[in-house]
Amino acid sequence: MNLLLLRHGDADRHASSDFARKLTDKGRAQSAAVGSFLRRLDIRPDVIVTSPLARAVETATAALENLKTKIPLIEDERLACGMAPNLAFELIREQEKASCIMLVGHEPDFSGLAAALTGMGASLNIEMKKASCACFDLDMPGHSCATLKWLVPHKLISTLAGE
Repeated sequence: MNLLLLRHGDADRHASSDFARKLTDKGRAQSAAVGSFLRRLDIRPDVIVTSPLARAVETATAALENLKTKIPLIEDERLACGMAPNLAFELIREQEKASCIMLVGHEPDFSGLAAALTGMGASLNIEMKKASCACFDLDMPGHSCATLKWLVPHKLISTLAGE
């Protein structure tokens, strides 16, 4: 199974709450470019599961629109800020029939998840910048069960997407 981790795009700094922070114009463009990038690589997730925070939902929606495919988009509270790796493992197990899953969420949650998946713990120093995407080859959801295939920062995604 392939597991894609997509950090939300650039978001407004001020809103009525952290939950309500929406994407900036830059963040919407970044998120759309991720969908185009994945489409160009012929990577089509079977499902996208996103944090319910506004900036993550907007990121997932823009990426999905530019993937130009119809797949389920699911909001899940477990991906909200502060997610522990075990919660992500639960989500992944629930999608066991999928060959490719995309999770859309936040930092430092995704860095912690990457460390847990690869078994590198604190020695793995990955920081996922906004609108960056990582792909893991996952045998089964759990600690030390995945290989990082690639991590593309948002600064390269637009170039690689051909936009």
